[in-house]
Amino acid sequence: MKGGTYKWNSFLIIWNSPIVELNVWESSSKEEGDLEKAFKGISLNSLAVGGKSMVTKINYVKGNFVSTNQHPHEQYGCVISNEYCLKVELVDNPVDVLLCRDSYAIPDNIPHSLEVMEDGEIVDVFTLQREDYL
Repeated sequence: MKGGTYKWNSFLIIWNSPIVELNVWESSSKEEGDLEKAFKGISLNSLAVGGKSMVTKINYVKGNFVSTNQHPHEQYGCVISNEYCLKVELVDNPVDVLLCRDSYAIPDNIPHSLEVMEDGEIVDVFTLQREDYL
C-alpha cells in the first residue's frame, strides 16, 4: 500500500507503508459533523457515519465497565490511550489486556464486555451502524 494523507471533513487520516498506522485528530469545530453524546454514562464522538458503517471515538473513565453485551454489528477497535480488559466469549482464553495501539475484532452477535483500567480513548468501527449511538 502506498503511503499518503487524506483529509475528510473533521478528521485527518495518515497511513504509511508497509505497516498501516491510523491517526485521527478531531477538528475544533463541532459544525463539521463531529457528534458528541453520552451513552450509558460514557461519552462518545461519532467521527464518521457512512451508509452501512460508522467510526466512533469513545472516551472512558477509570472504573467504567461495559457489561456483557452482544449486537448485530461487527466491531473493530483500536486503543488510542491507556489500558483495558476485554472479554470476548468466542475464544478459549476470553480475557485479554489491551494496551495503547492494540486492535481487536469482534464478530456480530458474540457476547463481550470491557473493563476500563485507566482513563483513555478507543476508536471503534461498527458495521452496520449503531443507531443507538447516533
